[in-house]
Amino acid sequence: MKLPVTTWSRVAVALCLVVLGVGPAWADKWQKEKGDCEETFEQWRTESLDRLRDCTMRWEMYRDITKVDDNQRTIVQEAFEKLYQEGTERDAVMALSALKRLGLRPAKLREKSVAVPKAAPAPEIAPVIQAPEEKRVGKSLKTARAEVEAEAEAEAMAEAAPVEAARAPSRKEARLHVQRGNAHFKSGQTMEALTAYLEACDADPTYAPPLYLTAMTYARLGKKDMAIDYLRSLKALNSDEARPLVRRAAQDPEFKALRGVATFKDLTGTAVVQILSAGGDAAKAKVDAHVKRLTEIGQPVANIGIDRNPRHNTYVYTKAGYEDQGEDLRRQLKLGMVHKRPIHWPSEYDIIIVVGSPEVAKFEDDEAEKNGQKKAEMNKAAEAAKKKQEDKERAEREKLKRRMMMLQAMEDMEQPAAPEAPQNASEVPTDAPEAPALPE
Repeated sequence: MKLPVTTWSRVAVALCLVVLGVGPAWADKWQKEKGDCEETFEQWRTESLDRLRDCTMRWEMYRDITKVDDNQRTIVQEAFEKLYQEGTERDAVMALSALKRLGLRPAKLREKSVAVPKAAPAPEIAPVIQAPEEKRVGKSLKTARAEVEAEAEAEAMAEAAPVEAARAPSRKEARLHVQRGNAHFKSGQTMEALTAYLEACDADPTYAPPLYLTAMTYARLGKKDMAIDYLRSLKALNSDEARPLVRRAAQDPEFKALRGVATFKDLTGTAVVQILSAGGDAAKAKVDAHVKRLTEIGQPVANIGIDRNPRHNTYVYTKAGYEDQGEDLRRQLKLGMVHKRPIHWPSEYDIIIVVGSPEVAKFEDDEAEKNGQKKAEMNKAAEAAKKKQEDKERAEREKLKRRMMMLQAMEDMEQPAAPEAPQNASEVPTDAPEAPALPE
């Protein structure tokens, strides 16, 4: 059966509580918020829909599906299938989203599911009145036994019932859901659009547009991880219809918040390109032609601007790992000889093409000339600093020399002068004693 629009609106608004859940890294958040959900998923046959609903909501809000192994994938798939088939309309949409994030789909459509015959009701059992201190310690043995017997009988009857054949993908149904989703998206009803896109993905998992539109809607809602999951599914199709959409995601403004995410860039495999004009009006015409050419080959330009420095020639700047793509763009645009430079500053762009003046035929490196002038100025400043230091050291040496001379003069003045020796006999004092006679 087809649900009325108002019903889907209520379902979508309810799902908003799940989709808009935000928090820290999923891996850490799941460990904090999962509670006993892993045990609930393992015992999904005996768990109530309320418990499955709560755990599925937590799963959608906090679980990083890249950490899910094959065993857990199988367990939660069965739990989500039960919630999809037996829960409310809101439960079905939430379970469908959880399955699609895992790359799975329900075994059969909800409206086409075969009702499982119900087991005969167990005989009524008088309610057990527990003491105040026995708050929900457990069920009575008789009640538990009755539930187990009823479940075993229901499973036996389900296994005996004819199994519905796997439904074939319906491209027509998927397109109808996409049209409905696009109408909601254009009118600002993002949650209703998401519901329609999820149904389109379920109707035909091989149809590329619903996967792209679902990823785009999740990106608008700020759910980066879920958007990347659907882009990953889109890339896995590897079809002629899917590959251009994967490249388009790198340039789509709806995915702007994901451009700095390494996983997103790895998935799209397309560099984020900027083209700048640095050669006047003639260069602007060249830029327009380059933008048109890149759009034709499936490489749109994320930004077009004007370089603050005029240049004679064309420069191609690339981040590490994008050198080959930069060279490919140079060939596609027939740029001829260019100056190749690395992007060593923080930038949201992987390749920057700066178009110089096409009127200058001489191939000269504007940056090398500027760098040469800067280097000459630096050398001149270094020489001036060196000369200043040498003059300072020379002045210090002269000052020290003068101080040493002054100290030496002061020492000479403090010592008494020695008497001078007589120059001739007349200068010898007459009262000087005669020398004693030596004995013979």
